[in-house]
Amino acid sequence: PVIYEVKAEDLIREGFLAKPRFEVITYESSMPSFSERYKELYEDVVMNNDERNRAIVLKAKELVRKGHRVLIDVKRIEHGRILKEMLEKEGIRAEFLSSKSPNRWEILEAFKNGEIPVLISTLLKEGVDIPEISAIILAGGGKSDIMTIQTIGRALRPKKGMRAVIVDVADDDPLLYTHFIERQKALKQYYGKYYDRESKLNEAVSKKRRSG
Repeated sequence: PVIYEVKAEDLIREGFLAKPRFEVITYESSMPSFSERYKELYEDVVMNNDERNRAIVLKAKELVRKGHRVLIDVKRIEHGRILKEMLEKEGIRAEFLSSKSPNRWEILEAFKNGEIPVLISTLLKEGVDIPEISAIILAGGGKSDIMTIQTIGRALRPKKGMRAVIVDVADDDPLLYTHFIERQKALKQYYGKYYDRESKLNEAVSKKRRSG
């Protein structure tokens, strides 16, 4: 049984984790809604959505220019490769890391040393620790509270003069948008008073209701 639970709010207050700043990517999509066939088409909608991927790439580029080392968390290998190619076209060096990457330790070392500013991965969940990460983009969607918190924990280490930046994506598809709301509610519950974007979340909900 669970005897004691330490929340992020406690660890931030004690200085073990960095204070986070939460941001949201919004975009106008030309993709049709596939909510009725979510299980079959969800990942393809996320992976092949040009407008969505473009918005993610631009946010990563912005964070790199501000001095961050960025993790883009994805769920599919092909999605990671697409984002890597798009980032390199923007002049941003990026590497994709998966369980099939033969040189994954070299990639991790290059990221830790600052040679690679953006790391795209399907791997950085429980048990992987890279304190050099200062910003994370949740590009894979999904609604798992535990996985969201575990992934975000990689970016919540104290950095001198810099807040950890946590970026989520508010998808246009109605069902995927409800998953975004669920992720945000989990973050609010876990990070307590350090969840600093309540008004922005309300604005996003209002905007979606008006457009829907």
